[in-house]
Amino acid sequence: MTNLNAQTQVGQFVTEHPCVARIFEKFGIDYCCGGRQPLSSACEARGVNIEEVLSDISKALQSPPEKDLQKLTLAELADHIVALHHQYLRDTLPLLSKQVDRVAMVHGPGRPELLEVRRIFREFTAEMMDHMEKEEQILFPLIAGRSGPVGCSLSHIIEAMEAEHDSAGQALAKMRELTRNYDIPEGACTTYRAVLQGLAELEQDTHIHVHAENHILFPRAIAASRN
Repeated sequence: MTNLNAQTQVGQFVTEHPCVARIFEKFGIDYCCGGRQPLSSACEARGVNIEEVLSDISKALQSPPEKDLQKLTLAELADHIVALHHQYLRDTLPLLSKQVDRVAMVHGPGRPELLEVRRIFREFTAEMMDHMEKEEQILFPLIAGRSGPVGCSLSHIIEAMEAEHDSAGQALAKMRELTRNYDIPEGACTTYRAVLQGLAELEQDTHIHVHAENHILFPRAIAASRN
């Protein structure tokens, strides 16, 4: 376990203590695609008080520990990601897609940003469904030792997956911006509220999902392949 401080990479905080993810979500600190930046830089970029962040982290670390993903084997970790995060997406995206379409159709004429949210969400959904299939059919079996060599190197495949993670993160950030941080407008109907709450939950789960891959599974898999 490292000595966590202001110069520790934000991804490392969440790798060692998953509960810190909720704190970074609160302050808008990117710990998945931007997980390699030190906490001091991340706080400066967001304009937040680093002492307040560190204080919240200290309080969170006094709570009972959560599941330690670092103690799982590569196969167990890949299975955990599929069972928890991939299944979440498969359960959530179809219903949320219908709700986004309905809200865009009903409220779009008065709120054109919702039409852009619908476009981005559709692209995000298609890309993530394709992304999960590639991970489950090619990358994860390779990492877990359940399949033999494929046409390109493990590191090349992982680089491609990380690029897709970056694209997903940009899409989520844009939808947050368009909805003004998922702010529920006065008089919003039930479906409108459900969409904004659903998008917020989708963003949080995707951040945790991408962090588990970018900062735990992938580095360990590459290190193992070199031994």
